Amino acid sequence: MKNLAVIFLTLLMLLTSGVQNRVYAMKHTDEVMANIRHHLSTINEPADSLPPLLNLFDLEQAVGLRKNYDSLAVVIYDVALRAGNSTVALEMLRHQANSVNTKGLNLKKLLKETERFEGHADKKATETFILMRLNRYYTYLTDADSTQTQFQEQLREITVAPPKDIYDNIVKLHAVCMHLSKEKSRELLPKYFGRLETLVDSVHDRTHALASTVYLHSALAYSDADVTDRALESDRKLLELMDTMDMQYEAAGRPFREYGNAKYMAYRRMLRNWRDLSSSELENLYAKANEAAANAPQAQIADRLNPLVDIYYNMGKKNYSEAKPLLEKALARADNNSRRTELLRDMMIVAKATDDTETYMNIADEYVQHLHTILNNRLQERYKELQVAYDINQFKSEITSLKNEKKNTQIGFQRTIIWISLSALLVLLILLFFLIRQYSHSRKLAQNLAQINKALVKESESLRKSKAEIIEMRDEAQKANQFKTTFMRNLGREISVPLNSIVEHSRLIVDCIDSTNKPYLTQYAEMIQFNGDYITTVVNDVLHLAQLDSDSLSLSRSLVDIRKIAELVIDTVTPEIKEDVKLVFDPDSVNPIIYTDPRRVQQILMNVVSNAAKFTASGTVTLQCNFVNQGKMVAISVTDTGVGIDPKYKDVIFDRFVKIDDNTPGAGLGLPLARMLARLLGGDLTFDSNYRKGARFVLTIPNTTK
Repeated sequence: MKNLAVIFLTLLMLLTSGVQNRVYAMKHTDEVMANIRHHLSTINEPADSLPPLLNLFDLEQAVGLRKNYDSLAVVIYDVALRAGNSTVALEMLRHQANSVNTKGLNLKKLLKETERFEGHADKKATETFILMRLNRYYTYLTDADSTQTQFQEQLREITVAPPKDIYDNIVKLHAVCMHLSKEKSRELLPKYFGRLETLVDSVHDRTHALASTVYLHSALAYSDADVTDRALESDRKLLELMDTMDMQYEAAGRPFREYGNAKYMAYRRMLRNWRDLSSSELENLYAKANEAAANAPQAQIADRLNPLVDIYYNMGKKNYSEAKPLLEKALARADNNSRRTELLRDMMIVAKATDDTETYMNIADEYVQHLHTILNNRLQERYKELQVAYDINQFKSEITSLKNEKKNTQIGFQRTIIWISLSALLVLLILLFFLIRQYSHSRKLAQNLAQINKALVKESESLRKSKAEIIEMRDEAQKANQFKTTFMRNLGREISVPLNSIVEHSRLIVDCIDSTNKPYLTQYAEMIQFNGDYITTVVNDVLHLAQLDSDSLSLSRSLVDIRKIAELVIDTVTPEIKEDVKLVFDPDSVNPIIYTDPRRVQQILMNVVSNAAKFTASGTVTLQCNFVNQGKMVAISVTDTGVGIDPKYKDVIFDRFVKIDDNTPGAGLGLPLARMLARLLGGDLTFDSNYRKGARFVLTIPNTTK
């Protein structure tokens, strides 16, 4: 609890008291960081962890623990994702991209990561920032020939056809600026960096990542190319932007965010141009550089090892005796090779001012050699600038050619438009003439149509009356059909009872007579039974049709073995058919078990098999079962070797009371009833008109198990 209190009191003090207390916190960094880490160990939620993690990150960055804060950036990115804080996650991606250890492949991976933040306000700026880092990486660390080729392509693109998307334009223009920076093109740098700054200033980037990158890169480029006024202006803009960002971070509850080292480097670059600074500017920049170094451990170390700030200040103030040992120390450092020429020049000034002839002579030869090298480099740079200028002129010439071509095309297009307009006018005049004639003709037609309309009204009235009569007749027909169905159902029930009684009594009479008359009467009893069974079948068919018409026939589904039903039908029908006819079940058939109504399947097969046996004088009636329609349906075929059916009757045979041969017994209800039952089960009963050796009917049923 004590540590937590220290954290909150420290934060409160920083937020309310400003810079003085921030400096105090920096001097007690270890204690504050330890308290923050302890506080983090007590937090479980990702969202609650972000504020202390960011403060720890800012502290480690302020004191220069690069390895620590680079690793912490990866951790914060993961926590921000889990907390749903895309703003912080994108900030950590930008930090990882800005790390000195980040190479091309890592930058591409970071660029891929930005895709997950589609729609976020900072996504485009972060993506563009990473691409700008890639530009600098490719310019300074890749093959010179490939870089030159890529530069020419980019230069042509931004000259001939700049990208319409402003962020793409920024990336392309930045790539060109990086190449010009590498070549130290004094004449071209201001032009292209000026365009780039204008573009960046026109976009709404609340992260300030793009502007700070452009100002930093332009300051470095102008300094290397000795464009003093531009270098000072870029660094001033960069310092103003860092002050703005400083205030924004402090307002957001991140008081430890510190740009001391970056400010120190900017002031050092500005002091490098001490020859162009007034005395007051020199004093002001020197004071600010020391102030920044006091608050930035990295800057303190850099200043102690490489005292460039003091060298520039003393040279500007003409304190040559104080500048001499500092210059000797700086010249001994290998990391000053890029600025060695200017240091040699300053040492010669000091040696001459202090009458140190020995030192002057010792460094004169090296300075002359450096001047020769600089001269050669400047000649090469000038040549490259001329080459770039030539390329730009070529591109401009290409643009001019394209514009002229476009202008000629537009002129040709305008001429074409004129001819088309004249042709259209002529066509319109012709159309107007025909329209006038058509109008006259239409008036005559309108008069005729009025007369026809009167006739149509009368006809409409007649049709309306006829329609009413037809509706009335339809209703009467429906009532009659309902009466018919009811009558058939009642009649069937009334007939079945006495008919069964007649059959049973005929059997009883035969059983009760003596043995002498029994053979004679048995024949008549069997005739009565046969005809009774026939009438019963007809009555049952009529009753089933009546139930189907009135939708009152119910189904009782269960798992059914189709092979067993087929064999049961064969056993039932066999005693009633001719001796020369055989009923068989194809042994190669499949044996499905499906979910359906077994009684209705048996009824359908009984009707179809009986019908097949009736029209077969001799031969076979074969039942076969297969899967069809990719196994979704079960097909049971009934094939006979009888007289067959003419294909022209393939639809008629399923109509009620239709008999192709009037001499054949039957009421013409078996097949219609079987088809209606098959469709009630979700399948169908069809006639195979392609079979010519008799007749074949196919029953299909859904192959389901529930």
